[in-house]
Amino acid sequence: MFVVGRSRFVGVVTFVVMFVLLACEHVEAQTRVIARASDLPHLAGDQAPGTDGSEFRFFSVPTLNSAGDVAFRAMLKEDGGAVDASNRSGLWTTAGGDLRLVVREGDDAPGTDGADYEFLSSFPKPIFSLNVEGDLLFGLNLQRGENGVDLNNNKGIWRASRDTVDLLARTGDEAPGTGGAIFYDFATITRVNETGHLVFSASLRRGQNGVDFRNNSGIWATVGGSFHLIARTGDEAPGTGGAVFSNLPGASVVMNSAGDFVFSGSLEIGGDVDTNNSRGIWGTSGGVLGLITRQGSEAPGTGGAVFESFAWTSFNAKGDLAIRALLDARHDNVDSKSRNGLWVTSNGVLRLVARADSEAPGVDGAKFSSFSMPILNDASDLAFHSTLRWGENGVDPTNDDGIWMSSGGPLRLIAREGSEAPGTDGARFHHFFPSNSGHRFNLNASGDLAFRGLLREGENGVDFTNDEGIWMTSTDSLRLIAREDSDAPGTGGADFMSFSPLAMNASGDLAFMATLQTGENGVNSRNWRGLWAYSSFLEETILIAREGDLFDVSLEQDGSDLRTISTIHFYDPLDAFSGLETVSGLNDAGDIVYVLEFRGGASGIFVTTLIPSPGAISLFSLMGPALARRRRC
Repeated sequence: MFVVGRSRFVGVVTFVVMFVLLACEHVEAQTRVIARASDLPHLAGDQAPGTDGSEFRFFSVPTLNSAGDVAFRAMLKEDGGAVDASNRSGLWTTAGGDLRLVVREGDDAPGTDGADYEFLSSFPKPIFSLNVEGDLLFGLNLQRGENGVDLNNNKGIWRASRDTVDLLARTGDEAPGTGGAIFYDFATITRVNETGHLVFSASLRRGQNGVDFRNNSGIWATVGGSFHLIARTGDEAPGTGGAVFSNLPGASVVMNSAGDFVFSGSLEIGGDVDTNNSRGIWGTSGGVLGLITRQGSEAPGTGGAVFESFAWTSFNAKGDLAIRALLDARHDNVDSKSRNGLWVTSNGVLRLVARADSEAPGVDGAKFSSFSMPILNDASDLAFHSTLRWGENGVDPTNDDGIWMSSGGPLRLIAREGSEAPGTDGARFHHFFPSNSGHRFNLNASGDLAFRGLLREGENGVDFTNDEGIWMTSTDSLRLIAREDSDAPGTGGADFMSFSPLAMNASGDLAFMATLQTGENGVNSRNWRGLWAYSSFLEETILIAREGDLFDVSLEQDGSDLRTISTIHFYDPLDAFSGLETVSGLNDAGDIVYVLEFRGGASGIFVTTLIPSPGAISLFSLMGPALARRRRC
């Protein structure tokens, strides 16, 4: 009985493994149409919900949340009647089910006694953010000249839930916590997080309610469902012994998914405050504001050296913060070689991660020289780019560049200039783009790191046509994802020519725009750009859409409406990095959202999801979560 049972168990396992292997050989790209538009009078677009039959004309680049909801701005087709320049723009979302209108230019703005929205305005972008609950945050202007709207009260911030749109704040209204002072302008809006919290900075109108140049700006946040003042110039700064804020830069405010946030600020000079200790970083923990670190304070791990300047960078859901800083060179333990460093807060305690002139792991005694902005994920994994000091331990301009990472333990080297680049037949790395550059590398919540790098020309067959690639770490190994002059999947043999910045999700899927080399394999200026995705489950790169290809825009499952793609619009990760607008083109479920323009004037918003074949999905569902994330097929 035991032997038979054991044999049957082995047989089941063998069958399961074989089935998974077979199933993983197939992939399906499921694409759904969100909306279609036409820029030509004679070519119909979809009717825009909430507009009494008006048609979409064209779309902005959409954003996507982790639930697969899409939000986008669009312009309606002017028809000489119901749609004109005063009401042609709007904001739509699929949150809650079907596509629906959230707000339209010219419509009454809730909470304003009849004032109308205006999209074409001087507001710092008609910004919108979409969270996992489908809440949409947006800032818009109001149309001046009617309903009492003028330059003093024509800006507002609203939040749209699935059922209501509520005014959160408006210029000209009383600013909470200020004793009657009035909002004058909104400087920056950050994203609405997963729990619907919001934080923003604003200025107050001078000359009223005791407001002058010393106390006319502040930071507000939603706490417990209502707005509260968090910090204001002229107010006491926590942790400073009575010093007061003099400057609170709006662009510095960053909020995490737990509703806590950090910001940098300056203190008013005078008394115990001078130019050597006037700047600091503050943040909240559980809603309580406190000082994180301050210029002139002791820098942990340096033997008594003090901070001279710093910039906070990544702030994660646990409340940990990564900081790049300079030390004051007047201290005995600091010279020009050792001023740079990286620090991380962990459970509220600041600790040194790496310092210039200290030994860099994995490079035979070479020392760090300078650091780019570090990246910190929600698991508190840390990644950064650094240069090494020339003239010591064999370091010269050919090998002074590298990427390091820490995952809850010691730092480890991921890649170094001059070392062999995986997947390139012996070619060596030449350069890595710093994380604060336009080529920012990506660190996801699972600890996977993806980056673009250059190879050294003049050896191993490397020249300017094949010297760039995309690499990613996975289970502590580094692998090549795509390279210039290598076959671009789905193109019939065309080769990659260049890559745009990457989007990456928690599962290690990537999405990126790329160009193809022209003059061969039928590639020309009308079909040389495309959108590709790397599936971490399948460990392969797949074409999503290519300019010049036919694309079915039909809404019917058994229908066919083929159009030729002229242009592809995919979100720019730098928009999200800038903090000016919260956008995402790839979510953790593997959904990819993009806009296609077609020859002849039509366009559309589409979402593509790469999934294993149905058999593999069903099997993995039965086998449980242990096999759900990773992709060892």
